[in-house]
Amino acid sequence: MIKLLLPIAAGAFLLTWICVGIVRSVAFRLRLLDHPNERSSHSRVTPRGGGIGFVITLLFGVLVSWRTYGDHLVSGFSISIFVAFATSVALISLWDDFRSLSVLIRLGVQLSAAIGVVLVFGSDFFVKMSETPWLAGTWAVFVLIWMVGLTNCFNFMDGIDGIAALQGAVTGGTWAVMGVTMGAPSVSILGTLLGGGSLGFLCYNWTPASIFMGDVGSAFLGFCFGVLPLIAAHETSFATRYFPQLPIFAVLIVWPFVADSLFAFGRRLLKGEKVWTPHRTHFYQRLVQAGCSHIEVTAYYGAWSVACSAVGLFFWRNGLGRPAFISSILFVVVTWALVRNFESRTSRACTDATSPN
Repeated sequence: MIKLLLPIAAGAFLLTWICVGIVRSVAFRLRLLDHPNERSSHSRVTPRGGGIGFVITLLFGVLVSWRTYGDHLVSGFSISIFVAFATSVALISLWDDFRSLSVLIRLGVQLSAAIGVVLVFGSDFFVKMSETPWLAGTWAVFVLIWMVGLTNCFNFMDGIDGIAALQGAVTGGTWAVMGVTMGAPSVSILGTLLGGGSLGFLCYNWTPASIFMGDVGSAFLGFCFGVLPLIAAHETSFATRYFPQLPIFAVLIVWPFVADSLFAFGRRLLKGEKVWTPHRTHFYQRLVQAGCSHIEVTAYYGAWSVACSAVGLFFWRNGLGRPAFISSILFVVVTWALVRNFESRTSRACTDATSPN
């Protein structure tokens, strides 16, 4: 399986690199541009929509992989449904990149896509839980919130150079490893395509970024990573034997993005702010405002992501929930303390600069 994944990863990297290069070359002509504003972390007009590259990569990779190895993977019909719904999320997000759409329209498409995926990949699991309908219903609601939430989480976190692409590369690689260990080749291939594609995009998005991912890329990545646990459960009998180990693992490996988004959301909610409006209160945004460079913040989140993936794999192999929970909370506390420290230093520096001699 590993020998199979290496050329898939290389192909995904190369195809994304080529596609993003093409998108970048025509972005000014298409007027697919990101103009700096008061919420931006960049200062120059930059093309966006580079996420189109790994959308194409996933579509092409799925077509080739399922035509070549289809007998050993989940049904072509099921995976086609997944690709169709993921593409619908990408298309509505691309439309939003060109012309801003209302939140309700975007959420409506995302929720419809999530429901469609649940009906395809979650039906067997829900049938097995039919003796406890309330549990099946609760689980279905949780899965929908998870998929729509992670879709938007990646969108919120794609605010500085390289951060979403690096998280995508680490998460995709972790799912590839997971698929190998649990005997789920479809998950391994999809994780490899997403991880390799994210690395290909990162070549253009590392500081200073020459193109941005755009909503088309960030929402697409978030949705795909939200669906992978369902595909894993569908491909194996794991979910019914070890519930809820799989969803915990799925959250752990994207914990930097989930934790940052939850903290910002909760903080704004407690302050009575309109949580659906744009803001700059994520941990990563506050670090940049406190004077950290994009490279420093992205590298920190990359290290955090690798650490969380290691914790997730450890949890998967050993089933020890308490160490995983403690380490996850510890990561958040350390990040919060780091943010507060940099903000305090910046505030003192500003005070010293403005105080009379």
